[in-house]
Amino acid sequence: MLPKDSQPPLVPPSETPASQDDGAVLRDCQRGLALLAEGCLEEGLAELERAYEARGGNPDCQSGYALGLALVRGRFPEAVTLAEQAVRGDYENPELYLNLAKIHLASGSRAMAFQTLARGLRIAPDHEGLSAARAALGLRQRPWLRFLPRSHILNRSLGAVRARLARTSPDSV
Repeated sequence: MLPKDSQPPLVPPSETPASQDDGAVLRDCQRGLALLAEGCLEEGLAELERAYEARGGNPDCQSGYALGLALVRGRFPEAVTLAEQAVRGDYENPELYLNLAKIHLASGSRAMAFQTLARGLRIAPDHEGLSAARAALGLRQRPWLRFLPRSHILNRSLGAVRARLARTSPDSV
């Protein structure tokens, strides 16, 4: 047996600083999101994955990891499920709605992104990120033929003509 002063302190495995320090985990999560925003996708996903594995129950980490999965790996169904669980876990956090909307946009589901942003703006109407994302989506114009669904081929064709005209001369429509 080693002398008392030469033994390392006993720390239960559940209390190791690297895996359970919420501050460090949230910093890893924020660093991962920052790396994604800078375009360092693989490094960002690695940070987010470490944070998620260390503290998977944290909605911020879960949402960030879901965003990374969608943007880097293209695993949209899994990412949407994780992000929706995060929103249910902390429904008053506007950043979670923003991440979910980004996932929907990346998957090509603009309508779901719009709905998610609207839900987030009902929770936090002054949130800059949600407002900016909503403005970037733009407003949809009314269908040309209102008695037909928006998805009808005539409305889609006439809408494409209107958009083409608007690009060439903004005053023509």
